[in-house]
Amino acid sequence: MLVIKNKKIFISFLVLLLIGLFFGLSKDLYAEEACPNAGPNIGDCPGCPSGDPGSAPAGPVLSAINASCSRINLSWTDVAYEQQYYVQHTLAGGTWTTIATLPAGATTYSHAGVSAGVRHYYRIIVGVANGAPGFSNEASAVPPSCSPLAPSGLTATVVSCSQINLSWTDNSNNETGFRIQKSFSNTYPQWIEHDEVGENVESYSHTGLSENTGYYYRVYAYNNTGPSAVSDSAGKITPGCPIFPPTVDIKASGQDALTIGYNGSATLTWTSIYTNNSSCTGDWPPTGKTPNGSSSTGNLTSSRTYTITCTNNDGTAVDSVTVSVNLPSDDPPEVDEPGGGGGGSGNPRVIEGDYCTIPAHYFSWDYYDPDGDDQIRYRFQVDNDSDFSSPEVNRDYTDLSNPSPTTINQTVLVVELAASERIVYGTTYYWRVKVYSQSLDSGWVFGPSFGTATHRYPTIDFSWSPSNPSEDEDVQFTDESTVYGGTIKSAWNWIFENGDPGSSNDQNPVVKFTSQGDNAVTLSVTDSDNYTCPSPMTVSVQEPLPWWEEIWPW
Repeated sequence: MLVIKNKKIFISFLVLLLIGLFFGLSKDLYAEEACPNAGPNIGDCPGCPSGDPGSAPAGPVLSAINASCSRINLSWTDVAYEQQYYVQHTLAGGTWTTIATLPAGATTYSHAGVSAGVRHYYRIIVGVANGAPGFSNEASAVPPSCSPLAPSGLTATVVSCSQINLSWTDNSNNETGFRIQKSFSNTYPQWIEHDEVGENVESYSHTGLSENTGYYYRVYAYNNTGPSAVSDSAGKITPGCPIFPPTVDIKASGQDALTIGYNGSATLTWTSIYTNNSSCTGDWPPTGKTPNGSSSTGNLTSSRTYTITCTNNDGTAVDSVTVSVNLPSDDPPEVDEPGGGGGGSGNPRVIEGDYCTIPAHYFSWDYYDPDGDDQIRYRFQVDNDSDFSSPEVNRDYTDLSNPSPTTINQTVLVVELAASERIVYGTTYYWRVKVYSQSLDSGWVFGPSFGTATHRYPTIDFSWSPSNPSEDEDVQFTDESTVYGGTIKSAWNWIFENGDPGSSNDQNPVVKFTSQGDNAVTLSVTDSDNYTCPSPMTVSVQEPLPWWEEIWPW
């Protein structure tokens, strides 16, 4: 039997024993509970041994692998001393957070619901009963982007014999857009890409369909990762379209037929029904007409019939109205072709000028009056629009006294930038004239339309060296011409008077002249639009260079 003879010694022994037990247990528990949320270094764990992290036991070897666009699988090697494992996660620059506590022997964990396109970092902390916890290496992975979810609830609704509307439900939040596929059979479908719409769109209208035809559809979402699964198909058969050919009715000043005085005018009005998808044309300018409209005949000097035609998918309708003109006892003047000698052939002429010297077009016609009346006035217009709503050239000559017949000429210059009384390159133009006697006029007489050149013709220039060559001396010619309209030089033709050679197709030839005096040199340059211009210059050729020979002075 143990007998404690000193009571104070016994009490001190018990106190020391209890203090030792308390600190031992606290250390073990703290290492287990506090360390899971510790920092990346072992020294960061409160209650764990500080100093060199190498004093901790070897941790597991961790790897992270993408399982899908929203899941990362972790695996690690098992260690022999663990009581449990703590799985920790963070993003770049973030704080480590414990996402799972696993029992001893666990070697895998699947982290679901992660964000795609972001790098995720992981580590494993080994929970132990005594001593410092073990830390794994850090492992990371970046889940790939996800394909969008397939749309659902696709429906097709017939709107008309030529239109079906589609609607669906958007089930994704990361699509770039939706693509619509179509097929003409639902039993043996052959799906083809038809059209596409943007993100968050849930409807589409397919127009321009054929009647009594089956149309079937399916929809899928897509983004940079790829397409979603396709929706269920939906479709309809378009009904037959009703047949409604157009009608049209034209009147002159409200009448089905009208007679007016010489140089009078009338108002043409026309109406058409069943004009869906229809178009109308008239045989007076401008030819394109709206289904319902009106226009003036202008001043008429002769009778005329006006015809309008309207067409839709179901047929064509035509109607005409005649405006008769009472001619005065005095015959009106006429426009004749130049040199035609009268007779009112109505063929004014336009001739294209030399674009290399003066870019212009020349117009001419004869004034002719059956009664021999003098011409007191004429008007001349050129416009790039056939309705002459705003003529580029609008000339009016009055107080004339030209006998019949008289040839009239007009010149219109072609310029690069629009200017008053000028026409520009690369344009189709229309023109007309009207001549006047003392009391009557010819009405507008239209000449043939014409087009200007696409751009300026080449500007020819060249130089030579030496500038005053001698006979039989090599002369270097250099082309310095300019071409326009974005073209390039494509051909050269040199002609040398008394030259050797006498001609060349080189751009920069070398030539000798075999005769003294002034010799003509002509260069023609062609651009890649086949526009060619020539230009001559004169080269003054001097006496031959003296021939020197060394001789001995004795």
